[in-house]
Amino acid sequence: MSIKRRLTIRYILQLALAGLFILILAALTMYWMFQKLTDIEIKRDFASVGLSMLISTSTIGPDGLQFDPELLNQVKASGSWLQSMDEQGRITKSYFTPGDVPSSYAPGELIDYWNGAKPFPYQLSLWMEEKEGRNYTLIYGSRSRAYSMLQEIVTQYETQGSPVISSGTALKLPEQLTANIDRLRAWVQLLDNKGEEIASYNKPGDALTRYNAQELALRTQYRDNYGIELASHYDAETGQTWVLNIPEPDNIGRSSPSFLLSPELKVLLIGLAALISTSFIVFVLLSLWYGHRFGAPVLYMMNWIQALGRGNYGEPPDRKGTRKRSSGKRNGWDRRYRVYSEVLDSLESLSSTLRRDEEHRRIADRTREEWIAGVTHDLKTPLSSIMGYAHMLEAESYSWTETEVRQFAHTITEKSTYMDVLINDLSLTYRLRNGDIPCENTQVEMSAYLQEVVNRAASNPAYGGDRVICQTSDNPHIAFIHPAWFERVVENLVANALLHNPQETVLVVTLHTRSGGGMAVTFSDNGNGMDAETADILFERYYRGTSTDISPAGSGLGMAITKELVQAMGGRIEVKTKPGKGTNISLIWD
Repeated sequence: MSIKRRLTIRYILQLALAGLFILILAALTMYWMFQKLTDIEIKRDFASVGLSMLISTSTIGPDGLQFDPELLNQVKASGSWLQSMDEQGRITKSYFTPGDVPSSYAPGELIDYWNGAKPFPYQLSLWMEEKEGRNYTLIYGSRSRAYSMLQEIVTQYETQGSPVISSGTALKLPEQLTANIDRLRAWVQLLDNKGEEIASYNKPGDALTRYNAQELALRTQYRDNYGIELASHYDAETGQTWVLNIPEPDNIGRSSPSFLLSPELKVLLIGLAALISTSFIVFVLLSLWYGHRFGAPVLYMMNWIQALGRGNYGEPPDRKGTRKRSSGKRNGWDRRYRVYSEVLDSLESLSSTLRRDEEHRRIADRTREEWIAGVTHDLKTPLSSIMGYAHMLEAESYSWTETEVRQFAHTITEKSTYMDVLINDLSLTYRLRNGDIPCENTQVEMSAYLQEVVNRAASNPAYGGDRVICQTSDNPHIAFIHPAWFERVVENLVANALLHNPQETVLVVTLHTRSGGGMAVTFSDNGNGMDAETADILFERYYRGTSTDISPAGSGLGMAITKELVQAMGGRIEVKTKPGKGTNISLIWD
């Protein structure tokens, strides 16, 4: 799989997982908000919301309906009570019922209590529903603190004969009632038929003096928004309305609505804040993880490239310098770096190549220096002889005989010829290496041609007789070679084998037909052989490194030229040798 596809798949999967987590978080937040809003509605109006949830979540057991314990706790916390009645009007279950609540009801009695036709100390709410073929009725009773106190105030006022009150006067109430009102920091207001205040008791300065129907309904229904429990009583005979306001313990002095701080809005704000903050934390952590997982390897590879630019061709180690940071425990890439395995493989290959090239460059520099020193020596030696004889001929203080002059001229010619050969061989070497000379191979029958070339090379008087043996096949073998170059190769290899070994050394030249096709020409001698170091640089040293006085024949570049010529003709050259075991040089064409 390519690095592009791996990165794409990983980014998509990780972002999808992050999105899934956010969706789950949003679902949990919505569920929490729904539960909180439901709890608020239950606390605010248990008669409408709580009863429905009670009957919907109830189960039927051996003892009748079984209710949710948490909802029953809501009934108890609100100071209310609950009864379950069957189809015959019998109370089957009672929860938190005071002593003044009946344990059974006549068919019409419950309806009179419910619609207010008959006095009852509690406000009743009824909920009827069928479960498993049977009808159940829930009776929910609640006593409002403000409503009870207001009823007592109205009753006491009527007991006093309903005295006429002029506008702006203070209400006169029994001492026991005023003590309770003062203790609760409540206040009482009497309104006319237009909602204007006629009289009041204990009213704070910022309280309303005029009410309309909407204001009374809002304050009665949404007491949490105002922080006040309000109860009202309308007198149909006089058209007056009594209003009692009791502040909540933690909202004393609060008389105006603050919808920004309503319970519902608080739940919404908390839920949204939790969702946004958690999502932000998730994306921050995801960004940090991306930086650690994908950014750190990229930064590491950049540092690696910078190190290569500075000439440090090894992979940078970790901070402790103990091991490579990208290497895993099992000789593979570390899991964090595995997604960039192709790039790291390329960097590792590049480091190895640069390290190898640097080593080759150092060897080449050393070889070039040795080559320059050797060539300088090989050129300077004959040049010194030429200059010396020239000065001798130029000197006026001596009169040289004709024989001496001829001897001097012969030496000068010999040294000049050597220099010319050396310069031509240098030029040939560089032209072959740079590919400036085209190779024009022709078809040759190798058995007869090799025998002819070897005989011609072995006829040099300096080698001595019968030191070269050529073995070819009777079967004709056709090859494509450059005849002139091939003859130069044979001459160089024969000269190298016979001039640099003892006089008794014998060279055997053999033509082989390879099993997979092609041919091989082997030059085997029984001379001194070479050590491994000498064999490695046999074709790399472009000079003899010896004085021309020792062996005037050749330029010292023969083996280098031999390798270049063989490669130019499409072949390769191999050497097998050991000290004291002779040398075997093979020219191979596949």
